[in-house]
Amino acid sequence: MQEEAEVKDYQRFLTGALGHVRYATDGGKERVLRDAHPVMSGSCRGAFAVAFNGHIGEDSLSGNTGDVHRVVRYIADHPAPDWGAVVRDLLVAVPSAYSLVVLTSSGLWCARDRFGYKPLIAATIYNKVGVAVAFAVASERAAIRVAAEEAGLFSGMETHALTPGASLWIGNGGITEMRQDKRLMPLPLERRCSLEVIYFMRPDSRFDAVNIEDFRHQCGVMLAQEDARAGIDFDFHRTLVVGCPKSGLVAGGGYAAGASLVHSQALKVSDKAVRSFIQPTQEARQQTVRKKLYVAGSLKGKDVILVDDSIVRGNSIVHTVRMLRDAGARKVHVRIASPPVVNVCRWGVDIPDIEELFAAKEPPTAERIGADSLRYLSREQLTRATGSRGWCQACFTSADADPSH
Repeated sequence: MQEEAEVKDYQRFLTGALGHVRYATDGGKERVLRDAHPVMSGSCRGAFAVAFNGHIGEDSLSGNTGDVHRVVRYIADHPAPDWGAVVRDLLVAVPSAYSLVVLTSSGLWCARDRFGYKPLIAATIYNKVGVAVAFAVASERAAIRVAAEEAGLFSGMETHALTPGASLWIGNGGITEMRQDKRLMPLPLERRCSLEVIYFMRPDSRFDAVNIEDFRHQCGVMLAQEDARAGIDFDFHRTLVVGCPKSGLVAGGGYAAGASLVHSQALKVSDKAVRSFIQPTQEARQQTVRKKLYVAGSLKGKDVILVDDSIVRGNSIVHTVRMLRDAGARKVHVRIASPPVVNVCRWGVDIPDIEELFAAKEPPTAERIGADSLRYLSREQLTRATGSRGWCQACFTSADADPSH
């Protein structure tokens, strides 16, 4: 109780705060804690703290430290007395890939790279009588809503999604969008991260024009349609479609709708589960997989179509297929609502070693995961689902993950 009282006492004086829930993906596993965001430093303009989602390569800011420290050093060493000039120069100097926030003593600067790899949302939060009581920034609208509700502030909010190459300032006067720097014009072809909509984001979120739930449902429908075109038919009375929690659930519903089959939520998530993909080590990922899911009820004599969002390293899917068989499933067919991941990512998704990828060195076969069949969404179908070609698919190809390609 004393600690809660102290926190509430601090809140009376709090005008700005910066937090981050993403571990560092640059500089090696030994730097996971040292490079965790946010990072604080000083400059001729005063103290500041930095956090961002993405990855900034050494070709943009040179140095042998982690990318967050290269950004901090750039900001700290910049001679301009105006924070706005520093942020504008950073947007020009560093092409990609980031959504970035800089907290200063007078407010918060936000910026999104010119390719739009990562999402960034700013919000004005209102109380019950319609007065603006707070401002917030996050990768997703849902994160702001949940945080505001937990703080007892939320009654309504107005959101603003930063466009690629944009920056804004949040101070005492509210949210001010800055004029786009002419040095960024013309803006290049956008390269939003496909894995954001496939895996990372909540289903009740949006990434620019894409509604995440609608996108994942459509991917599931496309998988079912592709099976039908291939002449693959399942017995309605014997077959259950099981979406893998959590980001595979909506795609599972889409597959069931597209194939006119029953969608079962036979797979449940443990109350203390965390995502295995974002664990920093292989051992931690395997431990997470074993604790994450369980089967509710018996599947005796059933043919199961397991729909998941992706296979990256293959840790989760092998364990899940085995669980379904142990629960009595006669057959397990796996359908993946994205293309095979065959390449590393240079832009902030933690796929650092191509040797770890399930589909990179060997053909992604059903036998390797203990399933009766395995089929993926194609890259062409993924493009149709997102509605445009302005999405990065480098991890699904052998091409280098370079925005200029």
